[in-house]
Amino acid sequence: MEDFLLELGTEEMPPGDIAPAADQLLAGAKAFLDDERIEHGEMNVYYTPRRLALSVRGVAPGQSPTRRQVLGPPRKVAFDDRKKPTQAAKGFARAQGVGLDDLRVVTTPRGEYLAVEKVDAGRPTPDLLAGFLPRLILSLSFRKSMRWGTCDVRFVRPIRWIVALFGRNVIGFEIAGVRSGHQTRGHRFLSSGPISISDPAQYLQTMEQGYVVADQDERRSRIRRMVEELVRAHGGHLVEDEELLTEVANITEYPSAYLGTFDDSFLSLPRDVVVTAMREHQHYFAIHDGTGNLLPTFVGIVNTSSDNIDEIRTVNEYVLKARLDDARFYWKEDRKTSLAEKVALLKGMVWQEGLGTLFDKTERIVALAGFLADRVGGVNREVAERGAYLAKADLVTEMIRDGKEFTSLQGTMGREYALASGEPEEVATCIEEHYLPRFPGDSLPRTREGAAVAIADKMDSIAGCFLGGIIPTGSQDPYGLRRMAAGLVSVTLAHGFSYSIGQLVSRAIAAYGRAGDGDGRPDLAESIIDFIAQRVRTPLEEGGIGYDLIDASLAAGFDDICEVHDRATALNRQRSGPEFVDLVIGQKRVSNILKGVPEPPLPDRSLFESETERLLLDKIESIDESLNQALRERQYDRALTLLLSLRKPIDDLFDDVLVMAEDQAIRANRLGLVNAARKRFLQLADFSRLVVEGE
Repeated sequence: MEDFLLELGTEEMPPGDIAPAADQLLAGAKAFLDDERIEHGEMNVYYTPRRLALSVRGVAPGQSPTRRQVLGPPRKVAFDDRKKPTQAAKGFARAQGVGLDDLRVVTTPRGEYLAVEKVDAGRPTPDLLAGFLPRLILSLSFRKSMRWGTCDVRFVRPIRWIVALFGRNVIGFEIAGVRSGHQTRGHRFLSSGPISISDPAQYLQTMEQGYVVADQDERRSRIRRMVEELVRAHGGHLVEDEELLTEVANITEYPSAYLGTFDDSFLSLPRDVVVTAMREHQHYFAIHDGTGNLLPTFVGIVNTSSDNIDEIRTVNEYVLKARLDDARFYWKEDRKTSLAEKVALLKGMVWQEGLGTLFDKTERIVALAGFLADRVGGVNREVAERGAYLAKADLVTEMIRDGKEFTSLQGTMGREYALASGEPEEVATCIEEHYLPRFPGDSLPRTREGAAVAIADKMDSIAGCFLGGIIPTGSQDPYGLRRMAAGLVSVTLAHGFSYSIGQLVSRAIAAYGRAGDGDGRPDLAESIIDFIAQRVRTPLEEGGIGYDLIDASLAAGFDDICEVHDRATALNRQRSGPEFVDLVIGQKRVSNILKGVPEPPLPDRSLFESETERLLLDKIESIDESLNQALRERQYDRALTLLLSLRKPIDDLFDDVLVMAEDQAIRANRLGLVNAARKRFLQLADFSRLVVEGE
């Protein structure tokens, strides 16, 4: 067994691309080793801004042998009457390169045959890796790739060196003119010249000698320790920021920390402005006093030793001061007019070409927020509409507009400007929350007013983009409509909002001043509703509900996100019961009988020829009132219990009569009876779509 090491050296990679590439590297290598029957031990990936490395311990020198059986002629052909091998048997042995003693008789479904077991010893691991590694490296995908020099290879950044070792031996291959070898590079400034790696098992220790902490987890831990030590020494508390910690670890190879300061007059700025000025471009860690109040200090991380730390501190303090000076100017200028006065300026900002201005969008959001407030309950309509009216006003402020470094604070600055303008706290919170969630896993609006405006904003954007023909296709979703729809669903479920998706969509389309059919496209509203319905699947799947149960629930009707979610969840609780399986089987039979049949008439008792027909209709009519009440009150467990009571009368009907009778009137009446039963089930789910064991 040998240890294997692959290190790919590049120019500095974008921090957000490094970890995903390392994951691809690990997954690709593991799949290859497993597929090629190469035994191996622990696998790890390491990365810095300038390198991606893969380490595999205890790799077998070659593929595990495989055994396969090769069939020859039938036994009766392979041996003569005296049980001696015939020419057919001898020819088979020669063709397989074995002796007659290696042949044996095996029994197959077609009879007895001569056979031989062949052992494939496999190929040496280094030979296989030499062909595979270039494919693996070039298969890594990135958000953006580039070409360099005269080569045709595309990669995230130019490749400068490749280390590929199996034990102490180099695995030879070439990419973009770079030949693999055993030499790596240390830190760009602290290390000089190539570094030879003689033992893959000593990779991390070797890199440490070249001022590179190659293990990203260790690098991250060191940064955390250094930051916390400086913060404690200053008597402060770290503003926790795991995302920043990860990003800093991904832009350094040999980190050092220092404590910096800034003028405490800047603390009069909103807290988020100060933190953003430190975080976004400078990657500084903020410090607070233990009660949430910022201190005029920060911790910075540099990718070098601490030898020149005083000079580095001075430069970075100067840069931060310049950014905070800008922020203070924006804050002062923006407060010369109230947030409400800025709303009119939205008339000069186009939202989407052909879909009006941001002021137009504001008016639409106000209307949709009011619609939701009237229907879901527990929402202060006045607060929601005021929050919607002011929601986009911060986009015209000096702090946010023109793509400045504080643009990410849209919504947050809306809250600050609202409070500075004397708006109620509830309205200010509504403004801040209406962008949530911004991404999967992001926090959701805490207030029901903020949730209503968030749904209204997302619904307006989805409807507008669909009207404008900007509809996601495949992997293309430039305006993030899938994310918006998923956010709409998440917010709705989190607050238990019950409302008609169809009505909301129709109002959103009509608010653009066009007919509800979307300029002659009667399926537009239906397309938007289906688009949102697909986003309902994710929270259900995350809740452990199977795809077939989700399909069955959606097929029974989708006009209320919470209602579909509750139906599917209730059915999932009952799914394991024995009666449930029998119910599904019965409904599949009902569905098959009705397949392709035009809508049959309502059942006519005068045409009944069997007691089982009358008993089934009696049972249907006896549960109708209770069933409708259970569905209205969303007591789906009770509704299912009532539907289960129809199973035996339905089974008895099938056992007692021929539904597809020769008499057309009788046949139509029996189909109508079966259809009446099916319609009751379809109020809960299309049970025929469920998969049962054995199908």
